[in-house]
Amino acid sequence: MLVLDKSGAPQKIDEQAFQLFEDRTERPLRFPAAADSPVSLALLIDASGSTYKRKSEILSAVSAIIRALPADSEVMAVDFSDLAFIDLPFTPASKVDLSFMGRVTFAGPTTLYDALAATEDYFVANAKYPRRSLVVFSDGENNASQNSIRAAFRGMAWPGAPVVYPCLIAKANYLERERGLGLLI
Repeated sequence: MLVLDKSGAPQKIDEQAFQLFEDRTERPLRFPAAADSPVSLALLIDASGSTYKRKSEILSAVSAIIRALPADSEVMAVDFSDLAFIDLPFTPASKVDLSFMGRVTFAGPTTLYDALAATEDYFVANAKYPRRSLVVFSDGENNASQNSIRAAFRGMAWPGAPVVYPCLIAKANYLERERGLGLLI
């Protein structure tokens, strides 16, 4: 929220001093978080057989993202193939032991939609910061989920749901044709 004085100069405000009423009912105020405020971040890692050849790039990107988080942020990591596993429950980013990445085994079918739905449920229930993001590292293949794509993304509109950032993991020949789709690793 931006408050200006009579001359148009921005003023510092006490957020607690404001009230918002709509139809004579008080409504909560939501103030945008600063760009350097802590974030709750979930990393969803496709560890199916179809991403095996990109393992080192995926793990390198995960590591770089964790190291770049704002101070006091928290991070969790889930890997999935036929089942999803929480490799790292919410942990302060500054205290993350990156050795969990060495235990990720890349093999098996892909349950992308099931993993998204399960991660989202855990995330909404356990994240502590209002800035929330979910980064998905996947080739987008889904050959074993019980959930539909509609069911997987249904909860993304609920309060507390994270903003989802897909990172497309492409096969080498696919890269040449599809450079404009999302973030390619």
